[in-house]
Amino acid sequence: PWDGQWTIVQFRAGTEDRVERERLREVLRAEGFAAAGAGLYLHPRDRSARLLAAASGHGVRDMLEVFRGTRVADAAEVTG
Repeated sequence: PWDGQWTIVQFRAGTEDRVERERLREVLRAEGFAAAGAGLYLHPRDRSARLLAAASGHGVRDMLEVFRGTRVADAAEVTG
């Protein structure tokens, strides 16, 4: 079952890093991440260890930040 947390990946790359950017995009696609915006990817499962290992293997580990996050309740749910 889903634990309610998302794996969120932000990657940064300069214009000179085109090859590395493509490698990272391929790693993200292979792990099942979906693009949510420029340099931002999401996955509903914890794929952080697999992603970090794959990124390290491709030499692009330093280009990404990986987070695990949950949905924040809206104001109506918080105040009751």
